[in-house]
Amino acid sequence: MNEPTSISNIYWHFTGSPKDVDWHLITSPAQIPKNPKPDNEAFEILIKIIKSKKLKASATEKILEGIETDKFCCVTDIPLKDLIIHSKTYGNVAIGFSAKRIHRSFFNPVLYLPKYSLPLQQADATKKISIKIRAIHDLETFFLNCGFDKFKDGSWKIPVIANPVIPDKSWFPKYFIDHLKITDFSETVGKSFYQEREWRKIKDFHFTAEDIKAIIIPTEFLERAYDFFSNEKLSIPILTWELISKT
Repeated sequence: MNEPTSISNIYWHFTGSPKDVDWHLITSPAQIPKNPKPDNEAFEILIKIIKSKKLKASATEKILEGIETDKFCCVTDIPLKDLIIHSKTYGNVAIGFSAKRIHRSFFNPVLYLPKYSLPLQQADATKKISIKIRAIHDLETFFLNCGFDKFKDGSWKIPVIANPVIPDKSWFPKYFIDHLKITDFSETVGKSFYQEREWRKIKDFHFTAEDIKAIIIPTEFLERAYDFFSNEKLSIPILTWELISKT
């Protein structure tokens, strides 16, 4: 008998994100306009993604003033039954990818941090020094726990792995910045980005048809989807919101 699990098997990308939104000014989901792209436009974007076999990295995040991420693409591991909440903001069309493919394609879960926990915010000079030292100590502990060796000059030796890629010293801080999102935590829907359970990949995501595990579309697009999959010789499960609401 299989044990119950909360681990997602499918990671979803929604194609109906609202237009003309300055995401650098958005600090909570409640501020996002509830006017996702029309279903027809979102469906056409879905078709383009499947044909190109590429999820383009086009979004950036403002972390703090003067600190911005590189361009990324993203998916969510929200449970199927809760996706309808996500659709109210990001539209009624979604493409689902294999969890294994997402894990092996350099997607990483976003690290959500509330403003009040940022170590150097609202601190005097003395506190800044002590917090900064503690943060460096914690980072060193993290690297040591991961098997890194520290040289006398303060540099780090990365553990030997198959086909190693050795980054320069500037790689670590930017990599972590690219996966940060500043948000307060809340149990109220729409108050915290944590509820979106975002995973990011810096640069484009290239996939194969076998990596697509399902799509979600409104019922009225079923015939168009069947025709497209037939012409492309694809076999991809199709879900509708009516079906999801009954699960």
